Amino acid sequence: MAKKAAFEGPASMQQAAFERSIIQCSGAFATSSKNGKTIKVWEMSVIDDKTDDDSKTNKNVSKVCLVQELEHDSVIEAVDAAEDGCSIIVGDVMGDVFLWNKSTSYLSALGVTKSKQRWALTHKFTWRGDMMVHTGEIFQHSITSLCFLGGSKFVSGTKEGMVQIWDGNNKEDKPQMVRVAEEPVSYIQKLLINEPNVEGFSVCCDGGRVVALTVKFEGNDVSELDAFPLNCIKDDGERRVITTMKEIAFLRNDSRMASLTVGDDNGTIHLSQTELV
Repeated sequence: MAKKAAFEGPASMQQAAFERSIIQCSGAFATSSKNGKTIKVWEMSVIDDKTDDDSKTNKNVSKVCLVQELEHDSVIEAVDAAEDGCSIIVGDVMGDVFLWNKSTSYLSALGVTKSKQRWALTHKFTWRGDMMVHTGEIFQHSITSLCFLGGSKFVSGTKEGMVQIWDGNNKEDKPQMVRVAEEPVSYIQKLLINEPNVEGFSVCCDGGRVVALTVKFEGNDVSELDAFPLNCIKDDGERRVITTMKEIAFLRNDSRMASLTVGDDNGTIHLSQTELV
């Protein structure tokens, strides 16, 4: 639905709703376009009754509305939303990450609108701090992927193959960084790890390398960081581009067993199972 709205516009989504392609669908999503500087936030809501005489039998449909456009100064390279739908992180070509939160002042206790903007920019995270950095080095730190972990924690991947671990509550310190490859990080997938203060995620890079990482936190600080290369693609001498990656979630006794399906540009799906110890 997000792709349909981005490529065909809200009118196509509205038409799909009236044709009953979308039924009892509500929620929100964000879209961005290549080389764009704007994130568009959309909301879907259910229409209980329609007055259109041509569609009297179709009583439960949804409509899609553009809620807000989140403007940025530089080209946007990556975006991710928190599971609770209240936060959005946006990474740009300058290597900065912007945290947007739903505005708490949008409605007052009496239901009177106090702010016209539903989303507010909370903070700008930057790896360089106050340092003067050469332009070429800035572009090597371009954000290429983002992923929320849990709570205020999130990770970003960069053009130079680095993974940055951030804490949204700690807005002063630079991120913890680890190199996973020489190629850009193209995708990050959160992993289910049922262990206190431990988060896991898998990273794939443009050259086909896939790495699983576990991070242990003590308060807001990273106390342990482990990396586990995954043998998802056989070494046949050819480079593969990862097009999709998904964790297989199933009941298991071992809380540190990661199972991934990985698809490449050759049309092959690979299965990898790795113990994260």
